[in-house]
Amino acid sequence: AKREEKAVSWIQCDECEGWRHFSPAMDPGKVDPAQRWTCAMAKRQCRRFNDVELFMNEWTGFVADDRVTAMHKFAVDGNEFDVHEVFWSAQALGGSESVQGRWKDLANDMMLRRTGEPCSATKGRNFGYLNKLYSRWQLQAFESSRADIKVPRKYRKPHPLLLTLP
Repeated sequence: AKREEKAVSWIQCDECEGWRHFSPAMDPGKVDPAQRWTCAMAKRQCRRFNDVELFMNEWTGFVADDRVTAMHKFAVDGNEFDVHEVFWSAQALGGSESVQGRWKDLANDMMLRRTGEPCSATKGRNFGYLNKLYSRWQLQAFESSRADIKVPRKYRKPHPLLLTLP
């Protein structure tokens, strides 16, 4: 079983080689990385993934660079977001082409979904770094290569409050 180096939130099944996100029902402290681990040990079926797991399995397979995929989190105003949230909010705003130059809108969409509040007006709150991460994470190329990417229903439109922001 492969695990992430930092706080364990993902583990790879030795049978189907899919990545599983630890849910509250899965105790990462009980997993020995030297031992074989399978989806069945978490009372899950191989190859039956939730939306986040589907995205992460497709994205990590596309990028195929552990140095990039290991750094799949990003913080805005002290809130940590995962690469799938960045990608899905971009899709809600019209896709990769539409978010170019609209990084604050992207950060606001993520913040509104998470906290119900937009980003702080204070400078240096990380949303300006989103363009570099979007490129590093190869999200535009990933989007272009996958015409059939599943986006959860709640991400098919921008957060309603985003349209009310100045």
